Amino acid sequence: MEGGEAKEISWEEVLALAGIGQWSEVAHHCEKFIGHPNFGENAIQLQSEAFIEMGEPKIAIEKLQSLLQPGNISILTLQLLARAQEEQGFLGKAKEVLELALSVEKSSVDIWKQLGAIHVKQGAQAEAAKCYKRVVELDPENIESWNSLGAAQANQSEFENALSSFSKALLINPDHYLAGVNRLFVLNRRAQFDGIAKEVDRLIKLKDGEDIRQVGALSAQQCCDWEGFDRHFSALDKMTEEAIAQRRCPREQPVAGAAFTDDPQRNKRLTHAWAQAAWNSVSSLHIGFSHRIQLGQPRVRVGYFSSDFRLHPISQQTLPLFGLHNRERFEVFVYSTGIDDGSPMRQRIINDCDHFVDLRQSDTLSAAQKIFDDEIDVLVDFSGHTESSRMEICALQPAPVQATMLSATGTNGGGYYDYVITDPIVFPESSRVDYAETPAWLAGSFFINHREEVISKNNITRSDYGLPENAFVFGTFNQSYKITREAFTIWLRLLRAVPQSVLWIGAVPSITEANLRNFAAQQQVDPDRLIFAKLENRKDDHLRRLQLLDLGLDTLVFNGQTTTKDLLWAGVPVVAYYGRHVCSRVSASLLWSLGLEEELVTHTLAEYEETALALAQNPEKLISIRKHLWSARTTSSLFDMSKMVRQMEGLYVGMVNRHNSGKEHNIPLAVDGSGAILSD
Repeated sequence: MEGGEAKEISWEEVLALAGIGQWSEVAHHCEKFIGHPNFGENAIQLQSEAFIEMGEPKIAIEKLQSLLQPGNISILTLQLLARAQEEQGFLGKAKEVLELALSVEKSSVDIWKQLGAIHVKQGAQAEAAKCYKRVVELDPENIESWNSLGAAQANQSEFENALSSFSKALLINPDHYLAGVNRLFVLNRRAQFDGIAKEVDRLIKLKDGEDIRQVGALSAQQCCDWEGFDRHFSALDKMTEEAIAQRRCPREQPVAGAAFTDDPQRNKRLTHAWAQAAWNSVSSLHIGFSHRIQLGQPRVRVGYFSSDFRLHPISQQTLPLFGLHNRERFEVFVYSTGIDDGSPMRQRIINDCDHFVDLRQSDTLSAAQKIFDDEIDVLVDFSGHTESSRMEICALQPAPVQATMLSATGTNGGGYYDYVITDPIVFPESSRVDYAETPAWLAGSFFINHREEVISKNNITRSDYGLPENAFVFGTFNQSYKITREAFTIWLRLLRAVPQSVLWIGAVPSITEANLRNFAAQQQVDPDRLIFAKLENRKDDHLRRLQLLDLGLDTLVFNGQTTTKDLLWAGVPVVAYYGRHVCSRVSASLLWSLGLEEELVTHTLAEYEETALALAQNPEKLISIRKHLWSARTTSSLFDMSKMVRQMEGLYVGMVNRHNSGKEHNIPLAVDGSGAILSD
């Protein structure tokens, strides 16, 4: 009432204000209840919660100090303190507080959930899974924790366990959106596509969002359901651009985006948004590392960082690298953030490097601190934005010089990588605008390889693999998500133009095979001219069977990469298309390093088709190219790992010298074939 005294507010009314999120009012009114014989402790706790909700965790911690009396601390006070510390980025302290709370109240579902979330932020997925398992033991109907458990399991590649957890969540509530989407992501990852399209459409009706559109686009792409892909990607593209415009991280994953389109600027926007999110997730963990002014003394310490030091294409192609460094000048560290599969490949890397460090169970700050303590001069990230990567560790910049190499997206974005180790084919000077990093150019292909892979000497015939003996055999062994409508339509025209020809396609899901056969029939091509290979258990036998091909046909938006390398090592020419971003230029890089750029690299779809047709119709020219290729396998730099290691070492020395002289990292570096710096 005007001119009257302010009405006294009751404690119940303060609680009501909290119930509707009026946190500023709550913080103000709680002050009068502090010291109250009945509500004093509750008032401090509620006021602290209000400050946390208002983004003032430091004030919340100050308010809670009066309640932190040894031997008389309530569980709620500890939970609030942990929340405030988490908001400030003090994850280690928050974890310690929650562990103290659990020592008092071992059966608190809320504390176990809170601790699980802390472990997720720390990147300790195994520990997070343990927490969520405890929650569902205590509360089997806790649907959110079943979903969180599944996510933690999926992040460790425990896909069967993840599917079980998501399925249990969906038994409780079949319409739980996140559990449904997460289950479909795992099914897609395992190439189990039965019923996915129908379930995607059902979930879209519940909520048309980025997550479900992405899984819809991914699964349709794998199944070569191009109409479905167009529908889902069109919607996803709008959502992704809207998210970027609003300065939030899109749900579309950068590597998926690189396969959806070869638009380099879109690729850059997407990678930067994810890299920025990685930085935001850890920016409050640490005030920053103080790096040494002088590096490389007495040797340059190089750290290779990846989640793929196991039976994986990255390890397969880099395998001899770690043992070939000049140990008088370089000390080699390998930091693994992925699973230990016990493979001979992983063991070889462990044996060949000087120091192998398994960071899989380490939280983000501890992992970064380890790299810093090891005094790494140059840290090279092989994972980038790929699955299970730990880019947030690199975001803390534990090394004074950081580079990315072999990244599926080319640029990683974020601003915390100084260089991208590349070559002038995938990253010409004209592409500077598409990268956040400075190019460090090798003289050969950045897609390094070696000559250790054995090709079986088995006597085989085409009929052993269901191929006609006298046909001209075109071939593509890329994964099905790389096969676009444009590429497949060209391949079918080639079949029509070359009588008695067939197209040999690598193993694909059954639904994909059916879709490709149906599309061929619609284009008046006999589906029986498509011959689908089975998976080959042994790599040497796979390389041997590739030699039955006459000509490889590369994919367009996302090149063959390892698949193209395998064909070339087997001596099979590949017609490649030079696109606009790194994924659509890798095959061109390989062919350039073999001296076959002019013969096999094309720059338009018409040229791609004309080149393949001309070679199919000119056996003499094709034989000449095969002879050149077979010789270049042992004379060019592509499969000469020792030569490429010398070039990489030259770039590392150039990076270190530039740092030591106080120069910026924004001028490109380049080496010649011997590894000598061309200019700086």
